[in-house]
Amino acid sequence: MTEMDVETPTNITDQTSTTQVDPSPVIKPAWTNGTHVLALSDEIFQRLQDHKHISQEAGDLDDDSLKYEKPNAFIKSPPCISQRIRFNLIRHRSTHSDIPTIKLFKSFAATLRNADSSIIFLPFQMAKQHNSSQTNIKQIQSIDQSHFLRFFKLYYQRQQYSSSGYFHISSTLSFEQIKNLPSMDEWLDTYNYYIILCPSQNEEMTQIGALCYSNIVMYREDLKASILSHPLGTPQDPLNPPIFDLFISDFIADGKKEKMIFVSAEQSKALETSKLFQQIHDGEAKAYPNGSMMLFIPLLEGHQPKSYSTTFNM
Repeated sequence: MTEMDVETPTNITDQTSTTQVDPSPVIKPAWTNGTHVLALSDEIFQRLQDHKHISQEAGDLDDDSLKYEKPNAFIKSPPCISQRIRFNLIRHRSTHSDIPTIKLFKSFAATLRNADSSIIFLPFQMAKQHNSSQTNIKQIQSIDQSHFLRFFKLYYQRQQYSSSGYFHISSTLSFEQIKNLPSMDEWLDTYNYYIILCPSQNEEMTQIGALCYSNIVMYREDLKASILSHPLGTPQDPLNPPIFDLFISDFIADGKKEKMIFVSAEQSKALETSKLFQQIHDGEAKAYPNGSMMLFIPLLEGHQPKSYSTTFNM
């Protein structure tokens, strides 16, 4: 027998042997039938310690220079931090569809959920964040017409065959990672859509008005820059200025329809932003880039100037 005997997991004794069997109980390692690395590490560490003590008692080790340290290093995965993302799903111009909006919503949401299992669909409105969320495919597929609008804000009130609108989700992926998912890219290409981040990530945007005499060929980024740099554009709270967006839509009045630039703003600052646009875009050309004359038509309910007698149907 050597000074350090390592017992095997199976203790087979030859009944015909005259060798005296150690009467001490056999300790079966707990790691023999599994992948318990921690138990294996503890077992090896204990055996090394026992061997050290035997060597010291036998005089083979006369100092305490031999030290064994129990391993304490663990592999930790980086924490998965979820972030809330608001984005717009927009159908390409001059494309058409005969697929109902709710069916498109379910298809898009299911594709996104299958590609990223961490995604949760949140209520779009800030005031309804306490409501339940959509967390799995079964919930998405069973949602009905009245409930899916909690998680999806349409671009238009009577939108029947388009999934253009606003989403609010929670995910461990960034917006760029979501945008570049292969299945997401395939869905967007198949149904002729694209996605962009909402200007405000803090709350929902609401439509506040339209710029009369505007047209779809105007470069909206230049127009937005001119508004932000205008002397009247100084916000009430410089540290938290209002956020607005410019987008193309149909202006409908008296049975006529015309493409115009519309304005959306954060819900909490909608009235403040509407008043700003009324001051800057008052129908005169002197304050606008390239001498363009535009008149802002406010569409917030209850806040239209009395001089606007036409009823606008949006």
